[in-house]
Amino acid sequence: MRRCLTLLLALGLATLSACGQGTSSEPSGDGTNGDAEELKEEESEVNGVNVSVSAETVGDQIEATITLTNTTDQDVHFQFSSGQQYELILKNEAGDTVYRYSDDKMFTMALIDETLAAGESKTWTESIPAGDLESGTYTLLAEVVVAAVDGESVPKPSPYKAQTTVIK
Repeated sequence: MRRCLTLLLALGLATLSACGQGTSSEPSGDGTNGDAEELKEEESEVNGVNVSVSAETVGDQIEATITLTNTTDQDVHFQFSSGQQYELILKNEAGDTVYRYSDDKMFTMALIDETLAAGESKTWTESIPAGDLESGTYTLLAEVVVAAVDGESVPKPSPYKAQTTVIK
């Protein structure tokens, strides 16, 4: 009986330790979720769902806003596989990643369902510390980390992404 309880406790701890780790679905070796260099617009649209990102340097912070908009005439159902609903990646002019939102963060491992009615938007805002960054031009890539849309699995990396230029 004691062995059984010890085994169950060990399995439970192993499961909990695996949960909540920052997710990274990055098949490419350059540290991005896809080819940021190829995505030049500040917004993109996939099947009637628009993703846009804007950013502004305010003091020692970069204030980023990601907006997901249902441009269809029907409800769109999104399913997230964890508490992380978006990723932000800031790259310098050389293409090196200088900030990644999910670094050093833990996210709940729970299914999250969101439904956007026709014409409705969901907005996330994030402050990126920029005090240690050199002056220059940066690229900010925003990706909505959705697992399924209307019950259909979303491929990795997510096509729901946009990028913008940030000047510090």
